[in-house]
Amino acid sequence: MSGEQPAGRDKQLRVSRGEAIRIFTGAPIPWGADAIVMQEDVTREGDEILINTDVAVGEFIRRRGCDLAEGQRILEKGERIRAATLGCLHRKGIAEVSVSGEVNAGIISTGDELVRPGKKLQPGQIYESNSRCLRRCCKGAARPGHQ
Repeated sequence: MSGEQPAGRDKQLRVSRGEAIRIFTGAPIPWGADAIVMQEDVTREGDEILINTDVAVGEFIRRRGCDLAEGQRILEKGERIRAATLGCLHRKGIAEVSVSGEVNAGIISTGDELVRPGKKLQPGQIYESNSRCLRRCCKGAARPGHQ
């Protein structure tokens, strides 16, 4: 193994035939790399790795922009916003959209440490506040033109 490429800053790493670089999810692909092998499918022995699976060229490589074509709409007017749509908007750097109509959302807060406001806290407990804040955000988002 000849290096490590974390997500974020591109270290401009290069690989040659027979070499490997440890790469993290979302990291830039090193120059010369033609496939990614999951770390669960390798055995590391010092600075060497043994690949324990068949690997096809292009495997687990996602090219920048491969999820949408240039100019393709993410969301049409009147379309319901679902979790996958939110993920797509966020991947494109879009933090907010204008919405109108009724917001229909289910909010569930879980955790043994959570206690309803107004009750006495025991050691290791905190007041559950997220569901009330999220409920209020959803009600506010239902106002026409609200972002």
